[in-house]
Amino acid sequence: MLWINYPHNPTGATVDRDYLARLAELCRRHDILLCSDECYVDLYLDGEPPPSLLEVAREGVLVFHSLSKRSGMTGYRAGFIAGDPQLIGALRRARANFGVASSTMVQAAAAWAWRDDAHAAARRALFRRKRELFTRFFAEVGLACAPCSATFYLWLRTPGDADPRRYAAELAERAGILVSPASNLGVEQPYVRLALVPTETDCARAIACWRELIPRSAAP
Repeated sequence: MLWINYPHNPTGATVDRDYLARLAELCRRHDILLCSDECYVDLYLDGEPPPSLLEVAREGVLVFHSLSKRSGMTGYRAGFIAGDPQLIGALRRARANFGVASSTMVQAAAAWAWRDDAHAAARRALFRRKRELFTRFFAEVGLACAPCSATFYLWLRTPGDADPRRYAAELAERAGILVSPASNLGVEQPYVRLALVPTETDCARAIACWRELIPRSAAP
């Protein structure tokens, strides 16, 4: 079995349809079950939606979707599995009654969320606005931020390639801003990761606090 996850957590990386097609063919030749975690596929911030594995293969593959990111329904634990009919049939026989079955209320809310695309588009627009708030601020003060075209994560290079843990601690202690050091996420690079999950108002407040930490001489 091979698991993939695009758009990717924690990096925010995306791949194209050709990459997925080549990977599906590789797995087909070697009899590998290819599973794709696509819970961020609806959170694209630029251009066309990221491709799904089901656009290039239907046999020997399974894709997993969730309302946690698409609809912000993290605690609902609602999602679905789609793909190869024989594999889905085997799954139904092996696990006819999931032990984590949701309540009727949650299932009704989930059914509405899957039918409605307008709220997903509104969430994309919201994350796009928050991304622009931070990337504009970083550009103003001379901080380097990696591009982000999907998910709700931003990767910021620490000033002077400072130790990410120390920089994260400084932001927390002096400004009340919580970020994740890259090393905590398995990336040994001088970066911290921001999750654009607070409200727009709180994002603006965080930027105002962050700006106070920037030496005046460092501003362009």
